Amino acid sequence: MPTFRQRIQLNNEELSFFHKDVDSWRENVEKPSQNHLRSLEDLAYADSSADEGDSEDDMVKDGDNCVRNGEWSRAISLYSSAISRKNKARYYAKRGLASLWKNNLLDSEKDCSQAIRLNSEYKRAYLRRACVRKRLGKIKECSEDLKLLLDLEPNNEVVAIEYNEIMKFFVDEIASKNEEHGEQRNDLASKLKLEGNELVGKQDYVGAKEKFTLGIKINPNDPKLYANRAICCMRSKDFFAAESDCDKALTLDPKYLKVYVRRAR
Repeated sequence: MPTFRQRIQLNNEELSFFHKDVDSWRENVEKPSQNHLRSLEDLAYADSSADEGDSEDDMVKDGDNCVRNGEWSRAISLYSSAISRKNKARYYAKRGLASLWKNNLLDSEKDCSQAIRLNSEYKRAYLRRACVRKRLGKIKECSEDLKLLLDLEPNNEVVAIEYNEIMKFFVDEIASKNEEHGEQRNDLASKLKLEGNELVGKQDYVGAKEKFTLGIKINPNDPKLYANRAICCMRSKDFFAAESDCDKALTLDPKYLKVYVRRAR
């Protein structure tokens, strides 16, 4: 039978394990679910007061309150007054948000652009401008904003998903145009090839394969796109698809020596 001291020690050990279990449970509960990712619009319309550093300006704080209360015209007026006194990037971004809420998309785009000119790493301004440009149908410009934002914030899953969807739409749009847009096709295909190569370097073969496939859709005469996609197929052990891509690459360029080696494997 354990002594009194031993019983105290056992109780302490059990209590320690209990606290560890509680901490583990709390961590799992508080961890955000990947199935509930916010949308681009959610991020773009985020509360303007989240923009840091405005505690010194009551006029800006009043503008933030107006945005929350749906008084967007008054908010725009207050932000404009603040801008006339201090030419700060976040003031333009805030006024851009108020214009976005008011559906003045061109004004919002202009203010977000000015915010970015003043601060080229202003992520919130890129988010808002991308949202505005998406609604304006400026797909190419929207995709460029999202790519710049991903460069600043590579692990932002919401932006990554939105960027991939926008690129698919953009590729479909370019693919439907006449052959006279060949230069635009080649530029976009080269961009997709570069992005695919970057993903291969990160061993994201699924993502890379998707990029190469989009590139092939708008420029089916580039042997490197097929050759690079073959690498992704090989890594995922889809050898029949890899062989088919190698065959296509060699049909387009019979002197492509690397592909002969790749196909032999």
